[in-house]
Amino acid sequence: PSCLTTLRKIMFGGERASVEHVKKALAAVGKGRLLHMYGPSESTVFATYHPVDVIEEDTLSVPIGKPVSNTGVFIMNSAGRIQPAGIAGELCVSGEGLVEGYYNRPELTEEKFVKHPFKEGERMYKTGDLARWLPNGDIEFIGRIDHQVKIRGQRIELGEIEHQLQSHDQIQECIVLAVDQGAGDKLLCAYFVGLREISSRELREHTAKDLPAYMIPSVFIQLDELPLTGNGKIDRRALPMPDVTVANAVSYTAPRNETEQKLADIWAEVLQMERVGVHDQFFEIGGHSLAGMKLLALIQKTFGVQLTLKDLFTSPTAAGLAKLIEGAERKTAESIAPAAERETYPVSSPQKRMFVLQQLEGAETSYNMPSVLRLKGKLDAEKLKSVMKQLTERHEAFRTTFDIKDGETVQRIWAEAGIDMEYYEASEEDAEQIIQSFIRPFRLDQLPLVRTGLVKLAEHDHLLLFDMHHIISDGASVGVLIDELSRLYGGETLEPLRIHYKDYAVWQQ
Repeated sequence: PSCLTTLRKIMFGGERASVEHVKKALAAVGKGRLLHMYGPSESTVFATYHPVDVIEEDTLSVPIGKPVSNTGVFIMNSAGRIQPAGIAGELCVSGEGLVEGYYNRPELTEEKFVKHPFKEGERMYKTGDLARWLPNGDIEFIGRIDHQVKIRGQRIELGEIEHQLQSHDQIQECIVLAVDQGAGDKLLCAYFVGLREISSRELREHTAKDLPAYMIPSVFIQLDELPLTGNGKIDRRALPMPDVTVANAVSYTAPRNETEQKLADIWAEVLQMERVGVHDQFFEIGGHSLAGMKLLALIQKTFGVQLTLKDLFTSPTAAGLAKLIEGAERKTAESIAPAAERETYPVSSPQKRMFVLQQLEGAETSYNMPSVLRLKGKLDAEKLKSVMKQLTERHEAFRTTFDIKDGETVQRIWAEAGIDMEYYEASEEDAEQIIQSFIRPFRLDQLPLVRTGLVKLAEHDHLLLFDMHHIISDGASVGVLIDELSRLYGGETLEPLRIHYKDYAVWQQ
């Protein structure tokens, strides 16, 4: 920092600023000389500025400040409406500094430079950055919107997880990625640089203070430094791929009693592992909130004990849960019976909430759950269509619609859904456009709420497309669908389902 002392003004920006580094710079140069700047090239370098004269001890991030002269800044939601203070949205810029557009790229220009919502004849640039207004009128930069991911049906802003990790006083910098685990599943992995060695458990407990369970990374990887690209930004491609079985491995300790043995067997089944030690941490060996719910359901069925996700977070080992089980009150697991046949059925609480949210303007494809599988080898397209028809007959969810009856949200189960597999022949380059057009809004009162498609790239190379509405499926549904489709295509016969989701909804009442 001593090399900065001879400069009159220092303007800095780019990646999210490190609070610790800015504190050092401020201590070296003093007040009135540091300016934190923000601005994409499309707004001619600078759009906002923040004089850094004081940094409080508990500061979590350095604001990007307020708009520069002749510039307007808006925080918008996906429907194009202004976000209130404190609520994250896309940072949009207007004013004299906007460029005309992108050279020879009219489609991108039209997408990014939109009509100004409040000034006739003017334009506004959508930066793709996620930000929010602070109570004092400054703007806080969070991250990129294109770093938003959907995992097990939940939309997650990776920047918000990074923001929470940065609030740990021993973390210098971090980045969170969603890593593909196959079968439509993704894993949240946090990479960080710390002032000391920090355990995964400590960081998991820290993030759990202010984030829901589904936003807590499954893997934490500590590095000496984060790799950078030539222009100084974090190089995501250079980060090591996580291996949950190695990154968080502990010495194997075999089960020591019957309770621990049963628990270890349940864990191995849920996490699809060969063996689990009694001191292995559930969330460190690949567990997540959805797998946790399955684990708790199997524990209740096996031991007659009802535990919660909070119990799993506070006692995330088989040994810890065994102690809770031994001290808990035994209850007979209540079996859900098939509901009597009727014209309509009630919906579950999550379905009711989702039905309302889907009616809001701008929802459109927000609750779509698309998946793409690459199929290599000889494929019988007609047989695949037949298998999809079997799955439609097997699962009532694929034959369900939702509407309002007597003021209440209800679901209807139909005898047939009429699901057709859309078929395309395309090159690798054109496939992306086909996938994008395949994902389109569903009408909850019309069948079907699931779509399938097949893209033939070559004689022995196909893409299988799925898209389901979240009201009839969740993150585990894709895995179940792929598993059953593979088994049916292979000639297996599946056991009939005893109950369906509508039976649970009726039981829940």
